[in-house]
Amino acid sequence: MQQTAQHTYWKNCTDGKWFVRSKSCQKKMPQPTDGAPPACSECVKLAEPKKVQRVVQRFSAKYNAARLLQKRLFGTPDEVQELLTEIKKSTFGIRCGQYWKKLVALTNQSLQTFVRATLGSTPPALQNTAMRHLLSNVVAPCMKVNVAAVHGNLHRLTAQFVTALANQQMTEAWI
Repeated sequence: MQQTAQHTYWKNCTDGKWFVRSKSCQKKMPQPTDGAPPACSECVKLAEPKKVQRVVQRFSAKYNAARLLQKRLFGTPDEVQELLTEIKKSTFGIRCGQYWKKLVALTNQSLQTFVRATLGSTPPALQNTAMRHLLSNVVAPCMKVNVAAVHGNLHRLTAQFVTALANQQMTEAWI
């Protein structure tokens, strides 16, 4: 169980269900008649569409936009297409398809601006291990690139450089 922001979230690994408990939980749970799990009125309010669901959708958009920018800047066209296909099949892609299409249609410069504005200043209090990993390994490298100077052949150059490093075959021409 992890305390995040105001409410408590956890996942039951046996059935894969997620739960959220309100910071104002009344701890009095009437027995529901429709077979739903018992919950107080404050916890039930969190299930409304404009509450936790919206937070998850917004974060998913930010997360997937950062991944898309990373693939556009450092990946191959096939990797970009593979990511787009993966996201399209995901719950986020299915439920937020129109919003995702707008993000995909952005230029690299606009996408970088979006990622910088939404993830670039995440407060340390909200940074767990996974978030720090995302920020340092995906977001930070993308923010260091001048996207206006990125041409279509950058992925080819990057792949050659990575291959040379991996095989330790750097010659004076690389230096």
